[in-house]
Amino acid sequence: MSLFKKRKSDKKHHGVLILFLFILGLTFYPNYPTVISLQGTVFLCVILSIILVLFIWLVRRVTNHEKVFATRLSLDRKERGLIVVLVLYFLFLYLMNGNIQSGLNVFRSPMKILLSCVFIAIGAGCFEEYFVRGYLFNLVQRMLNRYQVKQHRLTIIAVVTSFLFCLLHLANLADEPAEAVAQQVVYTFAIGMIFVTLRIVSNQIWPLAIAHFLFDLQDNIVQPLVVGSWTEMLVSFLPSVILSLFLLFYLDRSVEEKQATVLQS
Repeated sequence: MSLFKKRKSDKKHHGVLILFLFILGLTFYPNYPTVISLQGTVFLCVILSIILVLFIWLVRRVTNHEKVFATRLSLDRKERGLIVVLVLYFLFLYLMNGNIQSGLNVFRSPMKILLSCVFIAIGAGCFEEYFVRGYLFNLVQRMLNRYQVKQHRLTIIAVVTSFLFCLLHLANLADEPAEAVAQQVVYTFAIGMIFVTLRIVSNQIWPLAIAHFLFDLQDNIVQPLVVGSWTEMLVSFLPSVILSLFLLFYLDRSVEEKQATVLQS
């Protein structure tokens, strides 16, 4: 019994430390390259990297080294087809957003801007993915285990973590236009649904961190948010939510039918 209590206590301590490192990492983002020196930008990037390494190590330690299942899910033809469609839709969003040209512009920018854009994108990709699709994913799993929820588990986890992911962006209300933040909340929920679905399928987090980094690597990442068209945004991002939910339905059924070994948290 004492061993059980010790492990439970360790999880609480890990959770507090993970949250602390997550918040601490956000404070060291090199967000203002136009008002700080190159040396100051480099200093922030170095500190951010150190925090990030410790953060990822700790999250991996409490999340079965990123794995949800003992082995990757065995998928049928329909599920593989849906995954291909979902990945292609993500690539469509990536291209439609002008990420390629914007990403190339980063490497034509002055060194301060380049470092800021790259490390903000790295921070967003790694901190957000390992915190949301790693630690929070694991936390929701534990809650479902506690209340013995056995049906539609993957769908519940995906929706809850994507909702928490989009809520994180409300912090931008401190210095961004409210309507622009509201739009960001909506489309980050859609992107979160794609990422969490692919996290389940890949049984890893690091591919999503790379995808998130590439999606955020833009020359305007250090600029204020801009209000866009609600209609255009909803038409663009809503299909990704529908596709993700459709695939999650099949994945849940596959896990239940095949009794896939879900690693215990």
